[in-house]
Amino acid sequence: MTGFTDHFINHGSVSNINKYIEAPDAWVSQYLFGNRGSSSPAMWRGIFVEQAVSDTIAGKLEIDDAIEKALRDFDEKIMRGY
Repeated sequence: MTGFTDHFINHGSVSNINKYIEAPDAWVSQYLFGNRGSSSPAMWRGIFVEQAVSDTIAGKLEIDDAIEKALRDFDEKIMRGY
């Protein structure tokens, strides 16, 4: 057993390491105790941009339509109080 397996940490990531460097207390809270932070507009913006890129690459939407959908979805999410 290692400290990673003891706390069910199966892999590392750049965001995981950056979080530890920037805020070790927040890292411990999230990765060792399972406390997830609240969402933020920046998080949702990233999610909708990623979805737009995915929809475009997969051929589901043209780029302009994907951007329009991302903006609409973001606005709707923020207006509901994310």
